Parts: sequence; C-alpha cells; structure tokens
Amino acid sequence: IRFNMQRCQVRRILLAAICIQILRSLFCAPVDFLEVKLPSTRGSRRHLLWSLCGIATVSSSAGAVDSTGPTFRTLRKAPEIPVATAVILLRTTQEAALDWGGPFSKPGLYQTNFNKKRTEGFADFKQRYATYDLSALFNQIELLEKDPRTNRLYFSFLNEVQFRTLQDGIKRRAEQERFGFNVGMRLYRKILQGDTVGPRIVQGDAYDPKAPVNMSSPLSGQWPPLSPALPTGALATDLAEGSQRLMDYLRRQGYCK
Repeated sequence: IRFNMQRCQVRRILLAAICIQILRSLFCAPVDFLEVKLPSTRGSRRHLLWSLCGIATVSSSAGAVDSTGPTFRTLRKAPEIPVATAVILLRTTQEAALDWGGPFSKPGLYQTNFNKKRTEGFADFKQRYATYDLSALFNQIELLEKDPRTNRLYFSFLNEVQFRTLQDGIKRRAEQERFGFNVGMRLYRKILQGDTVGPRIVQGDAYDPKAPVNMSSPLSGQWPPLSPALPTGALATDLAEGSQRLMDYLRRQGYCK
C-alpha cells in the first residue's frame, strides 16, 4: 500500500511539472495579442521563457498615460482581453520578480525601472498603433470604469516593457529558465485554486488588502478554480487530457483563441 501511495504521488508531481512547463512556454514571451493563437509546435514559440510583463495595481497602470496626450479617432477598435486575465498575468510575473530578490531586492527599484522604460517606449507604442482608437487610454472618466490593461495592444506593450525590465536584472540563461518555471508554477496554482482581482470593499478608514473584492466594480474579475480536478495519473492519456484542459481553460479566460 505504501508503494502504491508513493507511486501515485510521483504521478501527481509529474503531471503538475508538465502543466507548469506548458504554462511557462505559453506565458513567457512578449507577443502581439492582436491575433493570439496557440502555437502549433514548440519551435514556433519565441524562446523567451520569462518575460511576461506588467504592473501590479490599477492605480499604477491607470496613471501610465499622460491625460494631456492626443486623442486618436479611427475606425479600428483595439482588441480586448478580460480584466481578470490581464491583471492576473501581469501581476503574477511582477510578484515573482519582487520575490526573486537579487537585483530586485531594493525597495521600489523594480517599479522605478519599469516606469522609466514605459515612459521611454510609449511614443513608439502610439506610433505603432496610430490606426487604432486609443482614446480610452487618455480618458480619465473612462479609466474609472475600465482598466486600460484590457486593451490588448496596451497589454502587449506593458508585456514588452516588463520583459525589458526583467532582462536588466536576470541576464543568465539558467536564471531565466528558473524564473520562467517560477511564473508557470504560480499561474498553475492560480488556475487550480482560482483568483480574483479588483478593488477591495472599504470597511472603515483603513485599507485592508485582505478585504473581499467588490465584484460589482467594472474593474473586478475572476479566474474560477479549474473543475473538475486534473487527472492524477502519469499515462500518456492522462497527460494529454490535463494539457488539453489547461488549453481549454485559457481559451475560456480569453487569453487565446
């Protein structure tokens, strides 16, 4: 009986490790989210295994754009990504970077570097997507009702900015691999357990980060826990089923088509 229990545990660990590798390869390259599709082969993915980028708070992202900037009026509407998916992906990688220590151990250094690179690259971002309506990024009233990171073009820009920020501090290939595995593991846990984002319900004068999320806010969203649980076996059929269910989950959350 003890041997069978150990074998089952090994199988569960193996399945989790494979799922984490899948998440790492999916979430760790800065891509253009205009037409996101799952790569058909491993070789078709860009081999940057640790670069998911973004910012952790609505306030920092909402302040990313100068309100005095120009307004674009075109017929092309920017594609969107669900708020929960945008925030969870960006926030998870920043959490991993801040917990990484080393070059990011100095308080505020990571965010300072990120803000600097975002400011430096924003003019090029506007020029690249000049044929799209980006006016919502400059509308302070609309920013109160809609997280700017739900704009896939802007989300992709933030993705690239954080990649460049991480690259300054994580240079060695082995460290990049470890960081990518760390991000994949965090996302894997959030898929299994679920995650919720958005403003907290204010109770009293003090802000409580553990207070319930106000799900009535348009800035809120949720990744539901994956259900039913993934298979625990290590057979090829179990691994294929687990991988397919992860892909289906990500499609439902609006990350890919």
